[in-house]
Amino acid sequence: MTAMDGVLSWKRLSIILICLAISQSLYLYYYVSSSAPFTHAPPLTPIQQHVHDRDLVDVLTQEQCDREFGGLYAEIHKSVSYWKEIGHQITAKDIEYDSWRRDGAVRILIHDNELRILSSKGTYDNKGYRLRTFSALSMLQRAIWSATAAGERLPTIEASIIVDDMTEIPSGKDRHTAWTWASTSSIPHRRQWLIPDFGFHYAPNTGSWIEARRRAA
Repeated sequence: MTAMDGVLSWKRLSIILICLAISQSLYLYYYVSSSAPFTHAPPLTPIQQHVHDRDLVDVLTQEQCDREFGGLYAEIHKSVSYWKEIGHQITAKDIEYDSWRRDGAVRILIHDNELRILSSKGTYDNKGYRLRTFSALSMLQRAIWSATAAGERLPTIEASIIVDDMTEIPSGKDRHTAWTWASTSSIPHRRQWLIPDFGFHYAPNTGSWIEARRRAA
């Protein structure tokens, strides 16, 4: 093959590629124009806009939370449905963790809108667990202050929080339950209560959730 033939071959190849590109562009134009028109999300409510602009909002009543952020309770509703299905009322025995957790657990009580730490296991000696525990309790305390400022009286509740990624909750006919931020659809995990991740308060390497959002904006 001569040099001229090589040039002609490259020209042919270029023409073919250009034709393919044009065909692709026309196809995409036709597909987009014939598809359903783009629909915008509904406008944010004043409260939702406040959260969007300032990251957090306090002093919300239960009614406002249900109306503005009802979708956040989906996982809680799943847990409620599970316990109703099996017809079991959670007792103090169900939330103990000494028999199945080596560490990474804390037991809390909310009474008269006050947060009390009843016990903990391996949450302060371990640096990773300590940070997670402080973050989880800080978020919980802020939620209680918010409810108090809004004039809400929270019901008395006692619960255990597992600050490890894996709860290792017993299986079988066991009835143990805990609050956690990691769950699956398996039966043991259906007994758990999914809560906001500790990273929404503070996480290693990223720092405060609010500060991280501001830096990313």
